[in-house]
Amino acid sequence: MPIRSKSLLLTVIVWWLLETPVDAYLDPGSGSMLLQLLLGGFAAVGVIAKLYWHRLTSVFRRPLAARNSRPRPMRHRSEKERSLPVLQPRSSMAERSVQTDE
Repeated sequence: MPIRSKSLLLTVIVWWLLETPVDAYLDPGSGSMLLQLLLGGFAAVGVIAKLYWHRLTSVFRRPLAARNSRPRPMRHRSEKERSLPVLQPRSSMAERSVQTDE
């Protein structure tokens, strides 16, 4: 018998010899506490999964280089789109007041 199994057997025998009877019971409050512990554990696992979801799913995704290696189809603008003027963004109110002061 290997040394590990001998030490395990010795531990079990000593534990059995030192065991004493106990007058105890589990009341409804203990069951409620165990239920809360289980539900809290499930909630914690859910929060951890949500926080690290991207890391968990990145294991199953293709590498970024493989995704970007595909050529994308070119979109050609129609004649109507080419004739439309390109709109510039409006300047902010602060820029307008500076322009009028000068």
